[in-house]
Amino acid sequence: MRNLLICYRLKNCLGVLLILSMLLGCTPKYARYIPDKYSHVKLEFEYPSDWTLIVSSVGAGKIIGFWDPSKPTSTGFEPDPEQAFIMIDVESIDSNKFVLEDEIERWIKESPYNPITFRDQLVRLGQYNARWLTFKIEPNWIDYMEPMIFEEVFLVVDDLLYRLSLQILESERDGSFGLGFDHIVMSLKVIE
Repeated sequence: MRNLLICYRLKNCLGVLLILSMLLGCTPKYARYIPDKYSHVKLEFEYPSDWTLIVSSVGAGKIIGFWDPSKPTSTGFEPDPEQAFIMIDVESIDSNKFVLEDEIERWIKESPYNPITFRDQLVRLGQYNARWLTFKIEPNWIDYMEPMIFEEVFLVVDDLLYRLSLQILESERDGSFGLGFDHIVMSLKVIE
């Protein structure tokens, strides 16, 4: 009987705490992106709950993005060059002809900034392997006044290429926005 009374009081206390947290505006640390059931995007992931999610269709693809919430920015997907942003680009591919290494090589060659690769690693995301590249771009005094970090995570699932991109000042990479990108990548889950 005593244990039953303790359980009842504990349950009431938890209920009161839940109501207080809702009234005081406490929010969960992470929100979850889950595509609708008709979407060709087959990824879900967590992102910081105070970030604004932007979803846009571009041709047959889809772009999912975030701006650094601590800085004012323009709308859309054309940021100030030094504005931190995260973008998830989803493209249809022919998986029989697509070679990820060719795509990465093309991306590096087409960059006007001569990126320096300083990390290239394979990461396991569930049952899939992804390629995580980190580039540094030195200031060119036109677009970038400080060294920039560009990170690209390439993941191929069936006939879709997912490219997760981070652009951020090198001095801010270990801040909350850069760590938020790490969390998105590590929480990725392919929807089967």
